[in-house]
Amino acid sequence: SATGSYIDNGNVQLGSGEWQASGVLVAALQMSPVIPIYDESGDYYINPKDATLPNPVSYREIDDNTVQKRLLANGYLEYTPIKNLTLKANVGMDNKSGLRSTYLPTTFLHGASDNGKATKEINNNMDLLFNFTANYNFTINDKHNIGALLGYEYQNFMYDGFSSKVSNFFTDEFGSNNMGAGSGTPTVKSYKNATTLASYFGRLSYNFNEKYIASMTLRRDGSSNFGAGNKWGFFPSVAFAWRIIQEDFMKPVEFLSNLKLRLSYGQTGNSGIGDKAFAYYGPTEFPYMFGNNIVIPAGQTQMPNDKLKWETTTEFNVGLDYGFLQNRISGSIEYYNKVVSDLLSYRTLPVYNEIRSVADNIGATQLSGFEFDIHTVNLDGKFKWNTDFNISTYTDKWKERNPDIVLDPWVGVNDPIRAVYGYLTDGIVQIGQDVPQMEGERPGNLIYKDVNGYDENHKLTGKPDGKISDADMVLLGSTDPGFSFGFGNTFEYMGFDLNIFFYGMGDRVLMNTNKNKYLLGASRLPMNNNNMMTEVSELFRHDQPSTTHPGIAPNPYQGNNDYLIENASFIRLKNITLGYTFPRKWFKEKMNLRMYIDAQNLFTWTKYTGIDPETDSLGAYPNAKSVSFGLSLGF
Repeated sequence: SATGSYIDNGNVQLGSGEWQASGVLVAALQMSPVIPIYDESGDYYINPKDATLPNPVSYREIDDNTVQKRLLANGYLEYTPIKNLTLKANVGMDNKSGLRSTYLPTTFLHGASDNGKATKEINNNMDLLFNFTANYNFTINDKHNIGALLGYEYQNFMYDGFSSKVSNFFTDEFGSNNMGAGSGTPTVKSYKNATTLASYFGRLSYNFNEKYIASMTLRRDGSSNFGAGNKWGFFPSVAFAWRIIQEDFMKPVEFLSNLKLRLSYGQTGNSGIGDKAFAYYGPTEFPYMFGNNIVIPAGQTQMPNDKLKWETTTEFNVGLDYGFLQNRISGSIEYYNKVVSDLLSYRTLPVYNEIRSVADNIGATQLSGFEFDIHTVNLDGKFKWNTDFNISTYTDKWKERNPDIVLDPWVGVNDPIRAVYGYLTDGIVQIGQDVPQMEGERPGNLIYKDVNGYDENHKLTGKPDGKISDADMVLLGSTDPGFSFGFGNTFEYMGFDLNIFFYGMGDRVLMNTNKNKYLLGASRLPMNNNNMMTEVSELFRHDQPSTTHPGIAPNPYQGNNDYLIENASFIRLKNITLGYTFPRKWFKEKMNLRMYIDAQNLFTWTKYTGIDPETDSLGAYPNAKSVSFGLSLGF
């Protein structure tokens, strides 16, 4: 079989930085709303006090397009040489290519500075797969089902790409379609890489009358990403299930319709860090004269690590599936504990190294929690009403750290993975107030709490030392949720159906980057004629001392704090769908026709004061509210 796809996508200029690196959302946020779109000459108006910030409307002049092609093909041969034994060979191919073409015209600020700039980027990915299995299954006395499987798998990933950039066009008409029309010095880059995976695996399974189910899997995986001594890893797993409801002693318990216990323990491997175990060399940025010639020397661009090895995930799960009253109430309860050891990432090297980081196994993390879900059939007549609810807890923390990694003094060895640190605040400095621990404080500054200090060996003492320093940084929370949940109801009556779904996250924090820039940064914004948040009128002033927002006077103590780090828990009305299915008899039982209206992200309840508690960052695109109408037709 084979499937193909072709996607032609116009890219939105979102960006992730400021000034010349800003996207359309940041430019729109930062540009003063009283500035006109066009100047007297009909060109896009540029704020003379912030001359590197493009006019947000001018982003529509950019031609930025990506074409993606994909061909996915697979096939297999199957042969049964003897009874119960099946031999199967699978081959597959996944070929993906992408072409991104960009042109910044002279009507756009950063295109004008280069007299037009064109870029072409081509990326190709090829994934080839071969898999062979021998599967033997047999049954004893119609109750004992036993299976054994042996297999081998080979997978090869190939990547290559090319990019070219040129500027100084005599006209914008060509766009990126004739890069030879640019007379500037072109920039050309290319790359090529390959990764190979190989696996030997086996599985034994046993099933007694669908009551007791057990399996054991053994895998030996190899990857070309690691050095000779670490290419292979061994990853076993076992699983067991017991349908308790089928036991004789459960027959008197008539209100139970399902009860199943599930246990699993196993390991999986990850080699997805690329070829970072090996040294690479390339041209440096420091040419020198050799005789009368300019020479570009080669230098090391990647530090090798022959100790780099497989990342291993060891997971234990125990779950209970339940059902009551002929499954009118059903669901599951599950506990999971996952330890990721030899975590693959990058370790920062000391500043005297020419190369600043090296791939390494940086430690171990532990993720654990509970999951609970329930489905209820509340009404099952002419009027139907079903409810679904799920909630899961989530704790992801460091279990151990690579001893070569130097942590900041305020960072704990077992802190959350995505921890957020900062100062605790205690109000705002008032006129005439002396804050002993803050030297040089000014009225309107946030007051930082003195909670810790250093001894003579630069170790934390756990006691206040009478001054503010980075020793007073504390753990403020994690951007990961402590729990998440979903709650949905479905109603059906006389062809009408209504679905309402809420979901949310709790016990999480997020830095309000827009507050940091457009409120705390209000002192410099008027000088640049930039936009500001409406809360700027609530900042501390001599005639407005009783406020929760600090003043514009620079604070001598900089850093994250609990004024910027906010509670980002939320509940969101994610989806409402109302539909009507026309009676089939209207179409002589030959067709199904349903009409519906669907609304997304209608309401969000949160204490977070930024744009979106789920996805917020500087200029990030929020979850959009949308309403759509549709018809579905089936024969």
